[in-house]
Amino acid sequence: MKRIPLKDTERYTLERFRQCKKTERHLAWLKSRKAGVGGSDMSTILGLNAFKTPYDLWLEKTGRVDKWAVIRGNALENELRKRFRANHPEMLVTDGTDKQFISREKPYLRASLDGILQGKDGSFGILEIKTVSSRRAGDWHDEDGNL
Repeated sequence: MKRIPLKDTERYTLERFRQCKKTERHLAWLKSRKAGVGGSDMSTILGLNAFKTPYDLWLEKTGRVDKWAVIRGNALENELRKRFRANHPEMLVTDGTDKQFISREKPYLRASLDGILQGKDGSFGILEIKTVSSRRAGDWHDEDGNL
């Protein structure tokens, strides 16, 4: 698979997880993720997340609980990334889960990307993957029933 070249900038450093085994990379990513807050954490911190309280987030960050929804979502990410790639052949779509962007100014601010997009014109984008249980499926459709 073709890779999108990424490098450190004046605003962030790029932490790469290069462990040989997938489980070791995942454990290294979890450890780094617990050292700060990412985009998925911000709605909870700001009190805007109807599905998670700040206390729930604290339990996750301190390793006191593993949420089944997070485990399921992580397991589905690769298949959903493949589906997005098939539906958007005009973009280069790569896995972003083996790296984390860390703010130089505020190292507790981190971004773990589900995918990285590059258009034919060289522009970049971020692929954010969310999964939903059948109980909440209606929240992810528009008025016409489209996802």
